[in-house]
Amino acid sequence: MIGGAAFGGLIAAAAGGGGAAIAGAVIGGALLGGLAGNMLDQRDKRMAAEAQQQALESAPSGKPVAWTNPDTGHSGSVTPVRTYQAGNAYCREFQNEVTIDGKKENAYGKACRQPDGSWKVQG
Repeated sequence: MIGGAAFGGLIAAAAGGGGAAIAGAVIGGALLGGLAGNMLDQRDKRMAAEAQQQALESAPSGKPVAWTNPDTGHSGSVTPVRTYQAGNAYCREFQNEVTIDGKKENAYGKACRQPDGSWKVQG
């Protein structure tokens, strides 16, 4: 999981994403490591990171934010499942789903907003 997170962050940086995009990619990379993470190309990961950021920022719980890369045929969604407060931090639990070559992979995680506005996956 940690390797996927670092890789996702590097992808966002290479794609020219700002802090929010990098944070989103770190979240997505952490959850989509392993085989799924290795099969997603740079654009897939950027699109997944953008969906992640949008889901955490503004999607109501239970409403998925979908992404699709027409070039690879890969797709996915990020669904916030619960919002809560931990101390002074605003946090969200979420579900990631990715479809690669017709096979679905799911991952679950939680992230909390940092003082700089980025999201950090909680261990």
